[in-house]
Amino acid sequence: MEDWVYYSLSITLFLALSLLLSSALRPANGKKPGSPSLPPGPTSLTAFGPFLLLAWTSVNIESVVRVARSWYGPVFTLYLLPSFPVVFIADRAVAHRVLVQRGSAFANRPPANLATRIFSSDQHNITSAAYGHLWRVLRRNLTGKALHPSSIPRYADARQRAASGLVAGIARQMRGEGVVVIEGLLHEAVFHVIACMCFGQGIEDDAIAAVTVLQREFLKVVVGFQVFGSRPKISKLLFPRRFQRMLSMRRRQEEVFIPLIRARREKRDADGESFVMDCYVDSLISLQIPEDGRMMRNLTDGEIVALCTELLSGPVDSTVNVMQWAMANLVARPEIQAKLRAEIDEVAGQGAGVLQEEHLQRMPYLRAVALESLRPFN
Repeated sequence: MEDWVYYSLSITLFLALSLLLSSALRPANGKKPGSPSLPPGPTSLTAFGPFLLLAWTSVNIESVVRVARSWYGPVFTLYLLPSFPVVFIADRAVAHRVLVQRGSAFANRPPANLATRIFSSDQHNITSAAYGHLWRVLRRNLTGKALHPSSIPRYADARQRAASGLVAGIARQMRGEGVVVIEGLLHEAVFHVIACMCFGQGIEDDAIAAVTVLQREFLKVVVGFQVFGSRPKISKLLFPRRFQRMLSMRRRQEEVFIPLIRARREKRDADGESFVMDCYVDSLISLQIPEDGRMMRNLTDGEIVALCTELLSGPVDSTVNVMQWAMANLVARPEIQAKLRAEIDEVAGQGAGVLQEEHLQRMPYLRAVALESLRPFN
């Protein structure tokens, strides 16, 4: 029943898009009295917005965005929910001006939808909390402890194990079919480091594997849960299996993450004053957050799960993309690859295996290559 409704709505969407392309993508002649001043956009999309969102996972919404950009320019408005406008910025310079130079003017967030509230423990993570005291406490904890430059040496063993695993994976593929597919190996290596940053250096390989499988599944299905942002009472009736899948995903996150969280809490209690913070979870179990603007309390296990999910979801894909970009450019420019190889041989010795981190301080050319690789992403 659910799939039949889903594909029926998708067909309706295509019909709606046909009408959109024929007549709707025209600038509105005016706006209703008292309505907010928004960038231009097709007002008739308000009627079709729910269908756009319901078919998000099977219809390429980018084609709609490209057409709208050609009509309205780099900033335009689409209604993906009834009476809920979404402003799209499709230009790098404009995005920088809006989000960086004039970021304070946009420093607020709309109320979260049902799926976001479930996976964020009612907006108790950095990416969904309203700007205010709670958001500042959570963000300060992340940037001041887990991601502070002083914490880089703390994760040296995790980086070393991840690099050794990456080299072993490449060698294994070369001995097999002789073709190396690097993307999956990079994902494993980066996720290994992020998992250790989140749950501690002592996390076992089986636990890392379980977290990896769960996180990959979560990132694949989470977009589909956004259908419950449009009339949740109705969408839960239309998509009951998807709603149950969403609740099941949240339960599985708690089943996998909470034992790891409680293990860190037990270690803290056992070590007492000699306890040394080793990971993001260690900072969260000691963190005090505001309650009702006055009282302070500890985070619940469910809220820590939401914050861990946030950390595990953010940096992996972007880091892997940068690394693939760098490797692709080295392949395309063998002369740069040769200079880099010569510097490695000079600093680490001919035929060196995995580089040690103390070697990096004496490798300026490698640093230049890394910074140049980051240029398109700045």
